[in-house]
Amino acid sequence: MNQYPITGQRIRAFAASHLLLPLMACITCLPGKTQAVTGIVTDYGGFWKTSTSSVNPVKPDNSHNLLAFTWNGTQYATGANNPLLTARGESFVNSDWWSMNIFSYTGSLTDALIALGQMYDGVDNGASVPPPSNANFTDYLRDGIKGLDLGTGISNLPANNSFTFYAHSLNVARIG
Repeated sequence: MNQYPITGQRIRAFAASHLLLPLMACITCLPGKTQAVTGIVTDYGGFWKTSTSSVNPVKPDNSHNLLAFTWNGTQYATGANNPLLTARGESFVNSDWWSMNIFSYTGSLTDALIALGQMYDGVDNGASVPPPSNANFTDYLRDGIKGLDLGTGISNLPANNSFTFYAHSLNVARIG
């Protein structure tokens, strides 16, 4: 784990495998549903697939985009790279998934940690000089194709922080 000191903020790089669990946990929080996400496909190393029944021993250590996920026995493409899924013989339901844009946030970022894959900075098991940084920490929540990069994230935010998300073009009939 690498720690990058920045005034008013601490940044640490975690193994990307630690970033997959929060994603899978978040996707499973669908109201009224009891099925969990049981598999994901990303573009790590060109193509990377893992599931609860066939765990991939390779642990992603850098940015990689969510291409598809399996929920309730059906694999849904995110639209990030459907031609790659087709070329690899994956069957999927075509869908269009994006990260939610954060419009604004309030609260303290003093203890916030930016989570990065181990090789995000190109240095194996060590800190790069200068450390990776970004002018706006929310960029780490919406980077990658369609905002679906699994190799970055934010952790250790105080419970009293407030986030406002921008949503448009909602189809209310499809909610629930």
